[in-house]
Amino acid sequence: MSPFIAVFTLLSIVILSIGSCSESSENVNEIVDETDSTAYYAFRNSVNEPPEDYQGPRFELSCNYPTELPAGGADMPWMKIDVDFTDKNPSWSDGPWLDYINAIKRYAFEGQDQNLTNDAGWKADIDGGTRWFHVPWMAYNASAGREYVHGCTSERIASVEDFDGDGVVDIATGIGNLQHSNDASSITHFETWAVGMYNEYAGYAFSQLFPKTGVPSLTDNLPTGLPFPVGTCVVKTLFTTATDQEVPFLVNSPEWTVNRHKMQGDTTYLCERERQAVYLVQVDVAVVDPRSPTNWVFGTFAYNGTLDGATAVERLDPVGIQFAMDPGTFPGIEKDKSEPAYQSVLNDQMTIYEHFGCNGRLCGPVDNPEASCMSCHGGAYTAPMNELDKMGENIPQIFGFDGMCTTFNEQNEAFFSNRKYPEPYFEDMFPDAIPLDFSLQVQVAFTQYKKYTLNAKNTCSPTTPH
Repeated sequence: MSPFIAVFTLLSIVILSIGSCSESSENVNEIVDETDSTAYYAFRNSVNEPPEDYQGPRFELSCNYPTELPAGGADMPWMKIDVDFTDKNPSWSDGPWLDYINAIKRYAFEGQDQNLTNDAGWKADIDGGTRWFHVPWMAYNASAGREYVHGCTSERIASVEDFDGDGVVDIATGIGNLQHSNDASSITHFETWAVGMYNEYAGYAFSQLFPKTGVPSLTDNLPTGLPFPVGTCVVKTLFTTATDQEVPFLVNSPEWTVNRHKMQGDTTYLCERERQAVYLVQVDVAVVDPRSPTNWVFGTFAYNGTLDGATAVERLDPVGIQFAMDPGTFPGIEKDKSEPAYQSVLNDQMTIYEHFGCNGRLCGPVDNPEASCMSCHGGAYTAPMNELDKMGENIPQIFGFDGMCTTFNEQNEAFFSNRKYPEPYFEDMFPDAIPLDFSLQVQVAFTQYKKYTLNAKNTCSPTTPH
């Protein structure tokens, strides 16, 4: 059975799936007369509806985007930190980087439950106004689409090695050494479920990019509303199916319930979903900062239950900051010409194992250690609107390719090259691809919109990671 088909009345669909994102009550009725309408799939809350007797938290898409650009973007807290993005010998302990990422953290968690309890979840409204908004079209994909409790989507499946490194301790790939618990289960791969929020500055861009019709808007073949304005802040909370029995430093991690895939044995994730526990493992942040060579700065935190913090937010351990891709570091360049990475600044004082990205670049606990945060996000492009997105064919291959991080070749040279919106990906690669200003969620939105309009297959298959 297709997981986005539910047997509910038309009234239920109106209330739960369209919510407050429609233009008016009259237009709501017009939109949902056809449950396969573009706006219905763009702005519905989740792939599956909760059962009628469900009493827990319910995710509601925040998409009443502001139609005027808020004032004061250049005065955001991180913009007041004096940073030098050209320093080739940056130091985490001596530089301003901890102050920078903590300024973002304070802003991101202002008004939130500091323990991120399941009942509280993530609040879109802060101090009487809406601060946080969501990207539409993320409740269409049958396999990974939004679930109904907290709006999480299914992301990369992490392995045991992501958490313990097989005992290998090396500053180039990770530091610390807290091994996989001896009394852990036999499960060696863990799902990641995440939800991303964009503040009102990004929300203004969305008001132009995603009109009430649900059809993404282009102007002169570029996304209307992009680039994201100064003041933009993005925060994403990532939860793992691993427990503190598998990963001891997840002790006292915030536990959320999400409607996630059932598991068959110790190896296979099924398409059928049920409400199950997940645990906070990572928080990613990103801000627009025009001082950066890419116009963006990314940061990531690992949940570290061994810290003394009184709240979960206090136990978020910064992994580092990244503001560009270090094209002068292997494999973006030949090994004999390589210089140490400096466009990532990594926290070398962590006390738990934490893998970094490729050759000193930044990535988070459940991210691909052969990649980096900005290299993946820098590949956020979509194919022309009459073409389905096919990674490696008409848009960049960002989730893995032969030789990633190990061989100097054109793919690595492109993947680790710097760019700024609306520049093309790399030289003559994917010349018709449309840039999406480092937003992979916007890429998902375009991809799912095109799958819907071009009648592409939208089914789920069980997953067995290797």
